[in-house]
Amino acid sequence: MVGIKMKLAHKRSTSKKWNASDATQRKHLIQILKDLIKEFESEPEKTVPIPLDFLYKNSHYQGVGIPVMSSCVNGVCQQVDITLNNKHIGVIRNTTKGWRITGVAQGLVNTIGDLISQTYE
Repeated sequence: MVGIKMKLAHKRSTSKKWNASDATQRKHLIQILKDLIKEFESEPEKTVPIPLDFLYKNSHYQGVGIPVMSSCVNGVCQQVDITLNNKHIGVIRNTTKGWRITGVAQGLVNTIGDLISQTYE
């Protein structure tokens, strides 16, 4: 399952209380949803999943990349949350040194990054 996560509050391991009251969390949720609707309407490409289907080292990979909305500028997203073969891989980031995912073979990362780059061309 893939989707969008929104953080309304946090709770430290040393505390039993949330950092925001229920009323504040509700207010934040309403504002987040209003902002999300605006973004969906103004830049729909931020919400379009990127289909991934490729061969790498004789293994078939199929999955999806979900753009991280906060990383998108002018319709191009620099971070994409990757799920392959029903397994969450991580967030791929476009850095000055190329595409990167912590703990994943760089060859596989390069292949995924190339597919993402082709999507935005």
